[in-house]
Amino acid sequence: MTYAEVKDGVWNLWNQPIDGGAPKPVTNFTSDQIFSFGWSTDDGKRLAIARGDRHQRRRALSRTFPATR
Repeated sequence: MTYAEVKDGVWNLWNQPIDGGAPKPVTNFTSDQIFSFGWSTDDGKRLAIARGDRHQRRRALSRTFPATR
């Protein structure tokens, strides 16, 4: 399961194994917030993220991650 966590106003994504274990970071952003995110439905290896500062234009990011979710 992937979830967003906010620390000191900065949003990052984490994966929590369904069968237990420690969560693992998916992103390591140092600024901005995450407006939305979603894994690809065909193979689950690509993650699309809409992020940015709430006062500025949004930035979009798409990246391929190992299938660890």
